[in-house]
Amino acid sequence: MTISSASFNDRLARIEKTRKSAKGRIQLHIGDQEAWVTNDSAMLRRVIAKPRHSRLAVFKVLPALMVGAIGMMIVTALKMRFLTPELAEKVGSNPDLVLVFAAVLTAFGLGMVLRLASVKLMAVQLLGVALAFVGLHNIAFWEPDMAALAFTPDWVEQQTAQFEPRTLRYAETTIRF
Repeated sequence: MTISSASFNDRLARIEKTRKSAKGRIQLHIGDQEAWVTNDSAMLRRVIAKPRHSRLAVFKVLPALMVGAIGMMIVTALKMRFLTPELAEKVGSNPDLVLVFAAVLTAFGLGMVLRLASVKLMAVQLLGVALAFVGLHNIAFWEPDMAALAFTPDWVEQQTAQFEPRTLRYAETTIRF
């Protein structure tokens, strides 16, 4: 049956019948051909209706914080095991800055692998790197055997001699907890 020979009421009935299954699409008639196209306003309504964040996104904060701390641990372990005096000279006068930069890159890389790559979660990862930077020495007091395996026994001795347990320390500022 062609469109031109159908009565107006038949056409209205057919449109009403297909409206429910159309899902925002419009049926265009070009001669005796029919084509389905999507209405821009219907596409916009579908995009707006999608929630930007799920309620479970809150549960990604703690893993993002841990990824930041793990990034700092990985970089510190690599530094203790593989940094030679020649490389230390090339790093320059501020090795802590290079250490933190490498830890941030490591944390962001791990975060992308673990799908923790939103801007807010990257900020939480940055916070994890900062907390690990100022408090990583506490592992030498709480778990010296495990710290000696992860880093080196020399690192554990250096941390126990230089710092106090249960502190966060940067430069000359110490916060006890």
